[in-house]
Amino acid sequence: MALDTDLAAARTAYLTNAAYEEEGDLAKAKLFATACRKLLALPLTRTAKGGRGGDEAELDPTVIERQLDSARRWIAAEAAAQDNSAVRHADFTDFRQ
Repeated sequence: MALDTDLAAARTAYLTNAAYEEEGDLAKAKLFATACRKLLALPLTRTAKGGRGGDEAELDPTVIERQLDSARRWIAAEAAAQDNSAVRHADFTDFRQ
């Protein structure tokens, strides 16, 4: 039962935050990357419940890994763009008095 709950929570976070790039949302990108890592950590490639027409889940780790790599690159680029500490402004207030 815990695996079902973990899978449902990870899938919900994955789908909820998948539009991070379109929305330009760094926080969503980080949540999406976390969801990808959680999905990759789950020990399943296929589950079934309820027989025909029941719940099924199948994860392709290579697709999730590619999406995680893409999210990491986007996060790094966005964080660098938002990092104001990299810009140094000179103070010439007392220059050549």
